[in-house]
Amino acid sequence: EVDCFDWINDSGVYDEEKINQDLRLLTARYLQKGYVRVFIEKPKVTLVRFPEYSKILVRMKVTEGAQYFTGKVDIEGDILGDKQRLLDALGVKPGAVFNALLQNQDTFTLREIYQEQGYAFVNVQPDLRINDETHIVDVVYRVRRGDKAYIGRIEFQGNRETRDWVLRREFSVQENELYNGRKLRESQQRLLALGYFAPGSLALNTEPREVDNVLDVVTKVEETQTGTLSAQIGYSDQSGATVATSVSKGNFLGRGQTLRTSVQRSQ
Repeated sequence: EVDCFDWINDSGVYDEEKINQDLRLLTARYLQKGYVRVFIEKPKVTLVRFPEYSKILVRMKVTEGAQYFTGKVDIEGDILGDKQRLLDALGVKPGAVFNALLQNQDTFTLREIYQEQGYAFVNVQPDLRINDETHIVDVVYRVRRGDKAYIGRIEFQGNRETRDWVLRREFSVQENELYNGRKLRESQQRLLALGYFAPGSLALNTEPREVDNVLDVVTKVEETQTGTLSAQIGYSDQSGATVATSVSKGNFLGRGQTLRTSVQRSQ
């Protein structure tokens, strides 16, 4: 609804995309609380006209259903090491309120554990068994680990200024090394932390070769402006008028170094 900051944040302005976003947020909140059968009807939008103004009423009808709890949690298929260790790494626990979003996170966690050991092609499929009488959800993760994979070439695209070796030194994996998904994600985070690339533009993709179990790593970037220019003008009784300028250039000559210079003059 309209608030006192509507002139800044456009609050109160009808936006169908925001309504759809609210529906996703509401659904996610219910799924976090165990309402796996929640149903939210399509919002009813009504335009009300008055002589002075018009307004829109938005009504959402929610059918919550019953709250469900977690029953058995198990892992089947290709077990890597100690099964209990894998189960301990999961966030979904027997007896707790079933959290569908946490269950999705557990699927990712299992993939990461296997990918750390080189199983780049691991497949984890959650099997949810929902009992509508007891309101219990049993979760079974079925795992096929596949074969181990190795890193082939590490290539870069889009870095017109930044040298390849500046990017390569941020990688935690090397060519011809056993694949490690966690190290690749860490490498991507380290590249983003450099501040040389536009937000959301950095993509790290793996491309399989014709040779079995070899993946080339292709990193696509979009460089952004790394230079700054500032100027100051001041006056004091002691030094009189003061003029100062400073120039800073990050990633100078594409070598990952920063150059700064400043000039100040008083009269």
